[in-house]
Amino acid sequence: MILHLLFRLFDSLIVRSYFSPDEYWQSLEVAHKLVFGYGELTWEWKTSELRSIIHPGIFAIFYYFLKITSLDYPIIVAYLPRIIQGFLLYICDIYVYKIAQHIFGKNAAKWTFVLQIASWFLFYGGIRTYNNSFEMALTAVGLYFLTIGKDIYWNIIVGLCCMCRPTSIMTWIPVYLFNFYRKEYKKLFQTFWIGITCFSFQILLDSLYFGKFTVTAYNFLEFNLLQGKSSFYGVHPWHWYISNGIPTVLISYLLPFLLGIYFYISHSLQTKNFPILAVSLLFSLVFLSLSPHKEFRFLLPYFPYFLIISGYGMQFIKYKFLIWIIILLQIPIAFYLSIWHQSAPLATTDTLRNENLKSVAFWINCHGTPFYSHIHQNIPMDFLHCEPFSDIKEVDEFFKNPKYYADKMLKNNYSHIVLWESLYETLKESLKEYEILEKIFHSHYTESPIAYESNVSFLILKHK
Repeated sequence: MILHLLFRLFDSLIVRSYFSPDEYWQSLEVAHKLVFGYGELTWEWKTSELRSIIHPGIFAIFYYFLKITSLDYPIIVAYLPRIIQGFLLYICDIYVYKIAQHIFGKNAAKWTFVLQIASWFLFYGGIRTYNNSFEMALTAVGLYFLTIGKDIYWNIIVGLCCMCRPTSIMTWIPVYLFNFYRKEYKKLFQTFWIGITCFSFQILLDSLYFGKFTVTAYNFLEFNLLQGKSSFYGVHPWHWYISNGIPTVLISYLLPFLLGIYFYISHSLQTKNFPILAVSLLFSLVFLSLSPHKEFRFLLPYFPYFLIISGYGMQFIKYKFLIWIIILLQIPIAFYLSIWHQSAPLATTDTLRNENLKSVAFWINCHGTPFYSHIHQNIPMDFLHCEPFSDIKEVDEFFKNPKYYADKMLKNNYSHIVLWESLYETLKESLKEYEILEKIFHSHYTESPIAYESNVSFLILKHK
């Protein structure tokens, strides 16, 4: 147990890569501004009230403790949330193991645990401060209470999940329908009152945060489902999760998963048991596929299902060399993507945090680094904005004509500037008052706002 906990804490700190902006901008940046009184918020929080304060509020509690104890050193503010998320992933691991043991027995649970520890996607994404990662841990706990018949605890966990993200309800709808089919009205009545209580509490907290009556769940569903505006962030074909998402996050686990799902459903049909894992997972994937916008991280809340079924499927693989391939193939992928790929954002904020900063400009992707949550200094900081429904996006205009916009922005007399290395030659004449403080490797191959590039780096410039 201690080694397992130490492994997840190690996991939380060794991951140095950047996955997507929401890891910081929909959680830590919101919590930082709430507690410390300064920071930057995205449009969802400033004008649209799309997000609930529940998830950022959890980190705000820890930030507040640091503040009142005068322990809010920048490095602690930056990395304590990661450690908290590592501990939550440890809890998730334990409950996933318990579920596998309860449904499939000790041998399947043993394989499930091995797959959890080796999984590249869990190592890479599970410790990030996404709402999705938090939801994954809650899903594991809730599923465990459901399988052992503790319905009150299960409903409370489901309520908390939905307070953080309204679409969490989708994975549990088959269970509610099954209860209705079996005429278990007492359970449904219990679900109703717990749901009403959680929903009311969410409205209260969100209304207090936004300063007016706010139903973020409705705003979120209206924006993403009724208006379909999530497509602004990318449109994918309906089959993307089947053809791309699931094979990518599972990689070598795809074989035991397919074996597990086949034998699990076959056995359930023979014994006339409700295959809760398979039905809930399938229902969730159908719902996810209806949205035009899809992301790998949206699969995180359902990863306990994938792991438990894959652990069950490992029992049907008889060739040891194949078992070793399935497990060992995950490890180099986990370390490469976690340590080297897109690693500049965190390294950049680590460097800046130790500098005598007066003001900073980030001339990279919009929301391309953590912000005040990782600098923790009340200084002016600018970045290239990208509000989704504005006619002119600053980030696009800047990279169309970087010299023109850089000359305008340099009137702010920044003490430090962060930019793509490939942009430096274009702006070298404009930046003659700056010297290169540090070159930070970002990726062997990636898409910058300029082009697809290899051996990409960030530059940190310092005013002479």
